[in-house]
Amino acid sequence: MHSVRLRTYGQAFATALYEIFSFAATFYTPYMLNAEYGDMGLNIGYFYFGPTLLIWVLVFAFVPETACLSLEQIDKVFL
Repeated sequence: MHSVRLRTYGQAFATALYEIFSFAATFYTPYMLNAEYGDMGLNIGYFYFGPTLLIWVLVFAFVPETACLSLEQIDKVFL
């Protein structure tokens, strides 16, 4: 969650990154599966396991726990 002042820019940046990476994945995945180019077959799951594991580690490291906090305490966390 971005601060109120930067929320528009943060959301726009996150959306732009999502669009770039989703386009890249939909572009290169058929080449990775094609027998003439990558021929990875079912091993493509190992490829996608790497970025997924990295994302899990980053989320665990950088997203704070807010389950038992009041709204005032959450505001202090994000300040």
